[in-house]
Amino acid sequence: MNQTSTNVIGSRAGGPHAITVREVLRLLWEADRYPILGNHDAREATALERDALTKAATAVPSPDDPPEFAGWLAALQDQALPNDRREAIMEAMYELFDVACPPAARHPLSEA
Repeated sequence: MNQTSTNVIGSRAGGPHAITVREVLRLLWEADRYPILGNHDAREATALERDALTKAATAVPSPDDPPEFAGWLAALQDQALPNDRREAIMEAMYELFDVACPPAARHPLSEA
């Protein structure tokens, strides 16, 4: 097997270049909490979210991921996701990734 096919297979199987569902959720959380101080910041936060969603297409679950991670990621990729459902997922992600930053202190992308 040549080097190229090894990398493709390795990536699909969670190889060294694969991104995990947890990592993509963290990228989405970081995009959501990006400080919105002006129009440029809103564009940057949107770009960060878009980049994370692009990476979501190849994300692989990790054995230690809670079962809700896959559902959260699938829901956040859905363009038709109701805002209240998105906010509930993001709030859960804030509780998971940053207990020091309450949801009321963030700047949701949906309002940017």
